[in-house]
Amino acid sequence: MKTDYLYQRAKEFLLASEFNYDKEFYDLSAIAVEEALYMVLNAKLLDLGVNIPWYLDFEGLFRILSKYSTIKVNDKEIIKMLNEIRIKLGYSIPLELDKEKIRKLIDFADNFMKQIE
Repeated sequence: MKTDYLYQRAKEFLLASEFNYDKEFYDLSAIAVEEALYMVLNAKLLDLGVNIPWYLDFEGLFRILSKYSTIKVNDKEIIKMLNEIRIKLGYSIPLELDKEKIRKLIDFADNFMKQIE
């Protein structure tokens, strides 16, 4: 499967996250950064030849990534925030993340995406 499109879309979602953050739309920023990370994680795992179960949360995806590559993510706070965003979106529950937490997610995503390029 070609993953170039997924990587490109992930970068666009990260840019959208930055844009919304700068405009103080923090919930939209959180949604975009979560989606960017989910896409780039799946793209990387596909590049590594991993069959990805559809039901995995971020903790599971990062665990599989560490099994098949040298990339290790152990930041429990980041993983917890990402999983909470994903779950709350699935049930249309409003997000309750502050500006600093969103900034931390964006910075993490930016560094992570540079690391896997």
